Amino acid sequence: MSLIKTGISILAMVFIVSGTARGADKEPKTDPSPIRIAVVDTFFRDIPEPLVRPVIEPFRLLMVSQTGMDGEVVLPKEAMQLALDLSEEKIHVALFHGFEYAWAKQKYPDLQPLMIAVHQQRQLQVFLMVRKDSSIRGIADLQGKSAALPCFCQEHCWIYMERACRDANQADPKNYFSPLTHPANAEVGLDELADGTVQAVIVDNVALDAYKERKPARFAKLKSVQKSEDFPSAVIAYRGGTLTPATVSDRRSKDRSRPAAAHALEAELFGAPAEQF
Repeated sequence: MSLIKTGISILAMVFIVSGTARGADKEPKTDPSPIRIAVVDTFFRDIPEPLVRPVIEPFRLLMVSQTGMDGEVVLPKEAMQLALDLSEEKIHVALFHGFEYAWAKQKYPDLQPLMIAVHQQRQLQVFLMVRKDSSIRGIADLQGKSAALPCFCQEHCWIYMERACRDANQADPKNYFSPLTHPANAEVGLDELADGTVQAVIVDNVALDAYKERKPARFAKLKSVQKSEDFPSAVIAYRGGTLTPATVSDRRSKDRSRPAAAHALEAELFGAPAEQF
């Protein structure tokens, strides 16, 4: 699944699960303003900025249809700015990559997880793939060689690549690999690897599992020579104290009785319903 589809569907999920967020304050309010929802900008890394608003705007209508409440999606911002906005109650709910949430919570300890968003695999890993007949054993052997990081890959793939290059004393991957290419998607990148067009491809376990299922013969030509630690799934977060324990429990109870259409959308995105903390 491309990052565009994943990002769009996650936005839809945020709308669906956020319907009970308002009215959750310890003191009930009559504020009629819409729920303000934000998504970290790294979900849209490969989407041109002019297209981001058209991509997210339709989900205001989804918010209304699924919850009966109006909503507003704030244009994406970087993780620490979203955390600050949550802390200052400028937004009500935000979606982070799991590792970004962990970084943000160190600086803003009042952030709390409402749900995690799982797309097929709860724990995510990044793999450095080469051909089975390759002598490459890891990133250290790829200096000056060709490598591919597909477009619309998830952010943990970028984090893995950048850290691996720093460990090899090169801060800029473009100066480490020669060249660093960006195929249209993970499948195209792995095809190029199988064909010998590039010497290595960086992909995650979700993309790799999909490729193995779709093209087992080509997958059999490849091997993993290096992998990352586990990365946590995306987190839907809120500011602690803005939702009472009773409200969070009520929201999770309502989640189990949501309309079938909402569950179908969730299944399309994550391969299984989103999990709760």
